[in-house]
Amino acid sequence: MASPPTRALRAGDHQLMKKLDDQLLDWFWAGDIVGRQWFVWLAVAMSYGTDLAALLAGLGIGGPLMSYIKGDTAAGKTFMDQLGAGTPLVIIGAAAAIGWGILRTVATHEEIGARAMQAREFANVMRIQWAALDVALRTPEPIRDVLKIQQIVDRKVQEAAASKKRVLPWHRLPPNDDPQRALAKSRMLDHIRRTHMANWLPLPDVEMREDV
Repeated sequence: MASPPTRALRAGDHQLMKKLDDQLLDWFWAGDIVGRQWFVWLAVAMSYGTDLAALLAGLGIGGPLMSYIKGDTAAGKTFMDQLGAGTPLVIIGAAAAIGWGILRTVATHEEIGARAMQAREFANVMRIQWAALDVALRTPEPIRDVLKIQQIVDRKVQEAAASKKRVLPWHRLPPNDDPQRALAKSRMLDHIRRTHMANWLPLPDVEMREDV
C-alpha cells in the first residue's frame, strides 16, 4: 500500500508558497511526466533503430542474395535454399525487418515524431522555467519574476492542452492526493523552503497579495 502523501504546505510558510503550490509546481512535475511518455521513448528507438534494423536485415539476406546473383549456389539450389543455409542470420534479419515494419506502422498511425517533439518541447520549457524560478527565488522580492514565469508556463500548458497531438497524458491533472504528484511537490516545496524562503520580504502590497 502506498504511503500517504506528505503535507506540502506548513503553518508559517510565506504567502508566496501557496501560489507556488497551487499554480506552478504541478506543471514542473507534469513536465517530467510528459517528457517520459511511451511515444517519446519510441521516437528515440525509431531514430536509432531504423538503421540497425536495416543492417540486421541486410546481414540476413545479403550474403545469400550475392551468392545467388554471382551464380555461386550449388547445383539445383534455389535462392530460397540458399537463404535456408544461413538460417540464424536469416531469422535475425527477418525479425529485425518485421519489428522495424511494426514500429513504422505504429509511428505513422500515432504521429509519433510530431507528438514526441511537442512533448520534449513541453518538458524542456518546464525544466527551463523551474531553473528560472530557482534563480528568481533567491531575491528578497521574487513575486514579479514569479508572475512572469507563470505567464510562460500558462501559455505552454494552454498550447499543449489545445494540441491535437495529445501531448498531455490527462484531460486534467491527477488529484492532489495522487502519491507521485504529492511527493514531487513536497520535495520541491521543501527545497524552496530550505534554500530561499527565509530571505523573502513580505509580499509588497495588497494588490500583489490578492494576485497570489
